[in-house]
Amino acid sequence: MLGPRMVVTSMREAVRRIVNGPTWQRRHTWEWEAGVVGLYLLGITISTTNWADSRIAAGQVASALAVFFTFMHVKVASRLEEAQEKGVENGVAPTVECYKKLTHYLIGKELLWFCAFICLEAWAALAGIPIFLLYPMWRKFYCSLRRNVK
Repeated sequence: MLGPRMVVTSMREAVRRIVNGPTWQRRHTWEWEAGVVGLYLLGITISTTNWADSRIAAGQVASALAVFFTFMHVKVASRLEEAQEKGVENGVAPTVECYKKLTHYLIGKELLWFCAFICLEAWAALAGIPIFLLYPMWRKFYCSLRRNVK
């Protein structure tokens, strides 16, 4: 029987294989994350866009690209937050006092965007919400597998 523990173990093993695979498979973490998010957004955009209306199609494509670049921004911000946290753990005063608010603002922003995108029927943009809400959990999980995350 496939239980939650087995699923988590399988996921960890899959990530380890990807990360520690042959040299030709090795990629930086950000490359894998960007690729997965890009493919996800591409699929949502292609499947939900009304291609008959060029104005709406352009808006959906722009929304998907905006979500992708916002994801890349969040990735950098979360790594800066991690660096601040490490410094604090090692007794170094943070260079940015409000670094702990970063995740709280991210969650609040995404909840508000969710409401706006539902009202506007912006499905490609709406697809980004799970990405941003799940990314902090993914990052903690991934960092628990590797110490020297690139």
